[in-house]
Amino acid sequence: SVLPTVLLFDDMMWSDKDSLEIFEFLLGDTSLTKVLLIGTHWDEIEDADETLSFYEWQTRVQAEFKEKLQTIKVKSLEVPEIQSLLSDLLHLDGCDLADLSELLMTRTNGNLFHLAQMIDQLCSMNLLRYEFVGLMKWTYSIEDI
Repeated sequence: SVLPTVLLFDDMMWSDKDSLEIFEFLLGDTSLTKVLLIGTHWDEIEDADETLSFYEWQTRVQAEFKEKLQTIKVKSLEVPEIQSLLSDLLHLDGCDLADLSELLMTRTNGNLFHLAQMIDQLCSMNLLRYEFVGLMKWTYSIEDI
């Protein structure tokens, strides 16, 4: 028996022609009954000229395989969503995180990937840290950040 398989093609807007052809071949192969293909891409790219061939390919493939494709758009987070995320992540009251949420929104435009990187960077730089002695909670100084 064949086990289910997931193949992830990440950042497809940067894919070369051969990679796009492989994805399209797999998409059209009717013998692949237990394979889930996932392709990710960003809608907002700074150098649109470089990704034009991907978007042309995407339009054609969506028309050809529309019964097999499902699009899930992930939007950027807004300040209240960032605040809620931080509250869950840091186990702090959301009201106490308004300044940090605003700052992260300004620096990441609500992009979840960039937000995760920024939080990781703040921890690495010890600007966002867990105080084990005394407070026993996450702390930061907005001025230092």
